[in-house]
Amino acid sequence: MVRCLAFLSLAGLLCTLEISGAPVPAPPQRTDALGDPLPPHALLRIGTVRFRHGDVVTTLAVFPDGKRVASGGRDNTIRIWDLATGRELRRWIAEEDPAAGVAMLALAGNGKRLASVTSYGKIKLWDPDTGRLQRTLDLRFGPSGFLTFFDDDSLLVHRERSVYLVNAATGEEGRGFRLEETEENRPRREKDDVASFALSQDGSLLLTGQQTGSVRLWDVAVGKMLARFDGDYDAVSAAALSVDNQALAWGTTRGKLNIGKVAGEEPKELAPDGTHRIDAVAFSPDGKHVACGSGGGIVSIIAVDTCKECRHIQAHNDGVTCLAYTPDGNSIVSGGYDGCVRVWDVDSGQEKPATHDNRGRVFVALAPDGRRLATATPDQAVRCYDAVTGRELQTFPVSKDYVSCSLLFSAEGDRLSALMAGTLQSWDVDSGRELRHLHLGREFERGLLSPDGRVVIGRGGTPNLNFYRLTTDRGVRIPVTKLADAPYRFATSPDSRIIAALRNSGQVHFWDAATAKEVAHLQVPPHVFNFAITPDKELVVTLAAKPPKEQAAERISRWVLSAAAQLPPFQGDQGEPVSLAVSPDGKTLVTGDDAGPLRLWELATGKSRGILRGHQGAVVSLAFSADGKRLLSGGRDTTALLWDLESAARGEQALPRELGDRDLDGLWADLLSADGATAYRAVNQLAMFPETSVPFLGRHLQSAATDSRRVGRLIADLDRPEFEKRQAAHTELLDLAGLAEPALREALQNLPSAEVRRHLEELLEQGKVQRFMLTGDKLRTWRALEVLEACNTAEAREVLRRLSQGAESDRVTGESKLALARLRKR
Repeated sequence: MVRCLAFLSLAGLLCTLEISGAPVPAPPQRTDALGDPLPPHALLRIGTVRFRHGDVVTTLAVFPDGKRVASGGRDNTIRIWDLATGRELRRWIAEEDPAAGVAMLALAGNGKRLASVTSYGKIKLWDPDTGRLQRTLDLRFGPSGFLTFFDDDSLLVHRERSVYLVNAATGEEGRGFRLEETEENRPRREKDDVASFALSQDGSLLLTGQQTGSVRLWDVAVGKMLARFDGDYDAVSAAALSVDNQALAWGTTRGKLNIGKVAGEEPKELAPDGTHRIDAVAFSPDGKHVACGSGGGIVSIIAVDTCKECRHIQAHNDGVTCLAYTPDGNSIVSGGYDGCVRVWDVDSGQEKPATHDNRGRVFVALAPDGRRLATATPDQAVRCYDAVTGRELQTFPVSKDYVSCSLLFSAEGDRLSALMAGTLQSWDVDSGRELRHLHLGREFERGLLSPDGRVVIGRGGTPNLNFYRLTTDRGVRIPVTKLADAPYRFATSPDSRIIAALRNSGQVHFWDAATAKEVAHLQVPPHVFNFAITPDKELVVTLAAKPPKEQAAERISRWVLSAAAQLPPFQGDQGEPVSLAVSPDGKTLVTGDDAGPLRLWELATGKSRGILRGHQGAVVSLAFSADGKRLLSGGRDTTALLWDLESAARGEQALPRELGDRDLDGLWADLLSADGATAYRAVNQLAMFPETSVPFLGRHLQSAATDSRRVGRLIADLDRPEFEKRQAAHTELLDLAGLAEPALREALQNLPSAEVRRHLEELLEQGKVQRFMLTGDKLRTWRALEVLEACNTAEAREVLRRLSQGAESDRVTGESKLALARLRKR
């Protein structure tokens, strides 16, 4: 897949566009601030792709030339990086199953072979210069398995308390030994698996750390235990031997670093980062220092002779998972839970190269006019950028670490607010002056700002939903609403009139934001974890995790709130969605995938409109511009991307210079297309030429009108003695949906027969859902409304005004009114 994408990217650079028969070279590919290429349809990247995985960096290995480093991640990729610049030199997928992840890497001393172990225990050997698979070894092992290169042609493998050599070229097993051979070697507990593993550079010594805290030193040649160090039953999470075989070190899950001598001297214990577990330990090439990485993101450099800390580096925003010295000993390379590989100068403790970029997942906000954007990252900073040039305009320090952040621009785009960890801060974007700093407390540890910035909703550690109305700079706390279980996720309607909370039990509650009174609730499957409300407040879109033992479960669903009913499923590959956003006009849904793609959907039909590929990990945050033409996404890969949705809708298709009659007829036909992407291109192309498309649509669109005589006849037919006649009338009335609703309600009040009453009540209930089932001319009219709103010309608004005067109960009439209201706010 990666190679295919690279090929397509190259093809995009070489292709030419045809306009009126004349070949025109494709525009040069856009690049980010460091000169790295942007993905197709992206206008801007905040952050960098250098030294970035899409998820946790689990393992790394520095090449003997000191110029490259290999890293493996939970994103199931192996990557080769240029150590000097951070540029990615090569990347490949480690395993067909995307959930496999890379658990371990080992590099041969000559740098010609790279061994990988997936989280499933499968061992593969690669040529690191080409990424070509050399061999897959049938040596699966569990969580306590480890491997390293014994020499250039052999692997030393630990599995099931045995250590043995494996020929890297043939996969044949050689000599080995058990780790418990004699009575004195037996573990203190029956279950005492190896938790860490280190081989000396000359292959003569092996250091193993146990789950129970015991550390053992072995003579590899004879399989004999040379020394044993018993700890305090804290699992040994990392171990290392010095190059000269004189010193050893290990770290524990409770943050203890032990440094000792191979000769048997009692090791010294220290805690470089308090109680944060130590997951990585490495000796410098000269053996004088040992470096360790902690769960708090700290890299500590300790002098072996004195056990005093020489350097204390805040290396990662989250925990350090792996580290290694470069062969010259001047640098340390570290990988972390934040998805980053970083290189540190040993003498100064400074990062090299210093990229000054985001750390950790990126939450985003886009000003309504699309001219500014903001990011919030867990490194305690909110930043504002020019959305055209990418230039940083302001950096706003925040007071707390946070897991999630609600970020919001004011309607005018001159004020930025951030809610994180129970604290609400607001700033003037132009001057950088802080306007509000409000501590809401633990009750708002996780929360959300309403789009108008006037209401805060949140929760703390109790199953309560909390409201806070910002009527003044201080705000007014509204009485707590108690729920049976903790609210998991929040959402508001785009007009801020409805606020909602999803409970762990699958109940979604809706409240009136003005009164804090509950107005509706919806039962969804318990594996639903995220949701959004459409601008018309009639639909709720939910995202669901894959439930156990179900391979084809529906991940994205649409619900009619008034009927508490689910609409037909989305069509096509839904991926692994984790985030979602609805466009301001309510026509497009965007879902952000756990693997990085952004999927565009037509909300009316559930059909795919296209896919945007650019993030390397989960997309955690999404924001539209007010006109829906720009989309900002923030990812787990530490980057934010600004997308041009007009370009995405066009794809590779070149725009004509004008739309002739044949073009208009063709696009009008495409608005009926069963293919969502084809219809989306037609919508976009018509919107690009309002001077011709709006008059054309104006001639073809008529306001909805009710044929009272026809509806009356059909209602009368509901009382016919023939079953077929009654059912035909029922079907035809249902197809009229909203247009027939007033007459149906009037007929119900006239005390009809029991049979007619049953039909009328069923029709009114079924109509709540049927009005959202758009096909044929209804669907084409709906898509034409999207074109008119996107055009936003005086003539387009006039056509919308005419359509808004149709039958009051018709959905097109209501949507035309909403479109006009949205345009007035721009």
